[in-house]
Amino acid sequence: MKFNNDMLRLYAVTDRHWTGEQTLYEQVRDVLMGGATCLQLREKDLDEASFYEEAKNIKELCRLFDVPFIINDNVMLAKEIDADGVHVGQDDMACAKAREILGPDKIIGVSAHTIEEARIAKEQGADYLGVGAIFPTSSKDDAEVLGIKRLKEMTETMDLPMITAYYLRIQVLMVLRLLVLYLVRSISNRLLLI
Repeated sequence: MKFNNDMLRLYAVTDRHWTGEQTLYEQVRDVLMGGATCLQLREKDLDEASFYEEAKNIKELCRLFDVPFIINDNVMLAKEIDADGVHVGQDDMACAKAREILGPDKIIGVSAHTIEEARIAKEQGADYLGVGAIFPTSSKDDAEVLGIKRLKEMTETMDLPMITAYYLRIQVLMVLRLLVLYLVRSISNRLLLI
């Protein structure tokens, strides 16, 4: 599957610690039914055999929804099960090596926390960048908080598409809802005046 920017519109990353009563498979199904445009399987605690089986099953589920399936960190597993791509961090396999193993038609994302890391990722063939968390998050213990200012610098400097990690608290969702209602009313009032 060739990369295109639309794949990043709603990029979902799995986290088995948030599944509650559901299995990870059920939660992924629900996320795909909800409109996710890309899915990254992130597993830090499974043994290799269990990770392999889970990856195969979730890959097939993603195929049913025609959604790209990305494996976090494990380039060899991505190749073995023919995943659509891989996402590597700065402490994982270099992007150039991952590209060499996976070939030109696979999707490769790279975590980059600085403009220099982003530049190197681009030179090595990255399709997109993961640039960290905008706000503090409880979903990843070692997440570096990028902040709005540094995100702005990255987007102004780099011409690769970027994803960022964030989660929304219910309070933030309520504020966003009020903002949307205000904007709709404001636009409606302007349209009536014209």
